[in-house]
Amino acid sequence: SYTGRPGVLVFSDAYHGRTLMTMTMTYKKDPYKKGFGPFAPDVHCLPYPAEGIELNYNDVSFNPEHIACAVIEPVIGEGGFIPASKSGLSALRNFCTKHGIVLVIDEVQTGFGRTGSFFAIEQFGVNPDLMTIAKSIAGGLPLSGVVGLAKIMDAVHVGGIGGTYSGNPVACAAALAVLNIIDQEALPERAIEIGKMVRARINSIIPNCSWIQEVRGLGAMIGIEIVNQKSGAADKDRTNRIHQYALEHGLIMITAGTNGNVIRTLMPLTIDDDTLDEGLHILTAALAQA
Repeated sequence: SYTGRPGVLVFSDAYHGRTLMTMTMTYKKDPYKKGFGPFAPDVHCLPYPAEGIELNYNDVSFNPEHIACAVIEPVIGEGGFIPASKSGLSALRNFCTKHGIVLVIDEVQTGFGRTGSFFAIEQFGVNPDLMTIAKSIAGGLPLSGVVGLAKIMDAVHVGGIGGTYSGNPVACAAALAVLNIIDQEALPERAIEIGKMVRARINSIIPNCSWIQEVRGLGAMIGIEIVNQKSGAADKDRTNRIHQYALEHGLIMITAGTNGNVIRTLMPLTIDDDTLDEGLHILTAALAQA
């Protein structure tokens, strides 16, 4: 409504949801797109601007004047916990400003202290036009939202956007309580502490685990990439064995990555040190023995 344009720009390895449009915007086909379709038109994809990847926005295969918005995760979630580079997000911001494109930052997984700041985008020196939020906002109860510039939010006619469960009062009350706890318990700062402890424990076993290619992320959003120690290729089988070992020993985790070879850690920010240590003991054993 704000731009009157049809196009959407997304980035490789992205995950944005499971509606028709957000499935189209999501990069990974199996399981998210498998068996579904047809998908929405006018969705264009560029390489994700991670560290070391510089995009030439003067040489794109689409007309920027037809793009309504660019949607990006400051740290890729399902795609493997890959942070964007500061220069990459800055270049995207400049590109969007130049062509009148709305920059949408997807903070569904990164928001509310997870990465060491209230929103991850705060660490990149970039101001978005819109942000999508969900997950941690209500401590497990279903709640999501869009926040942004008033001129964009007000561009949609009254009643144009809504849903059966919009504004659920119980979920909203939970969100208010969560916001108080984040503030009172300084959870963004706690996320940084957790991240340091996780990295230290994983880094301590890397000399004996040549299949751990990289430990990356921001704050308490840490991904561990697993590869074949001989070929360097993504090792989904070993990743699944690590996952299964941890599960059998009492630690529930999930895998991620376009190739299914990333272990992702998303422990509660309210976790105490003893429980974290117990979980890391299982995780390091799984990484070493699987």
